[in-house]
Amino acid sequence: MMKFLYSFLILGVFLTASTAQAFEGRYQWNIHFPSNGWTLKGDQQDGAGYTKIYTPSDTPRAYPQNLSVLFNRGDHTPLKDAMQVVINQHQQVKSCGENSIHPLRSTSNMILYTTNLGQCSNGKSLFQVIKALNMPDGQYSIIYAVDPNVVSKSDIQTMKMAVMSATLQ
Repeated sequence: MMKFLYSFLILGVFLTASTAQAFEGRYQWNIHFPSNGWTLKGDQQDGAGYTKIYTPSDTPRAYPQNLSVLFNRGDHTPLKDAMQVVINQHQQVKSCGENSIHPLRSTSNMILYTTNLGQCSNGKSLFQVIKALNMPDGQYSIIYAVDPNVVSKSDIQTMKMAVMSATLQ
């Protein structure tokens, strides 16, 4: 259920690999990962963009946290509309007693916010830090997703700061 929830909530955007020419985008994320290291676990690309999923290098098979890096070529959806999609998805999750979204910062081409689904009937929770930018070639997003019942508050804070300070170059 939680694996489904992660993939469902990550802006609903997962690209499938195809034989089309891969497109990396004009910009690349500059992310300062913690010293314990993160490993690329998934990399899907096609002509419309990419999705890259990272997990901590020392994480066992169960993934209580991940970092998704997305690019959607030609997508210039207003960022508040993209956030509204996440709000709507959260409202559809009826099995969690706690459901909140907290905008942190926003500019004309960037939005940064956190989401929380807690007190879920399966005993799991989901906390996300989402940063999205609209650039001339499309929309870039970075999403940290974690079960805060499993990962320490200090590790979550470290990754929250990593997302908040991530930049495009």
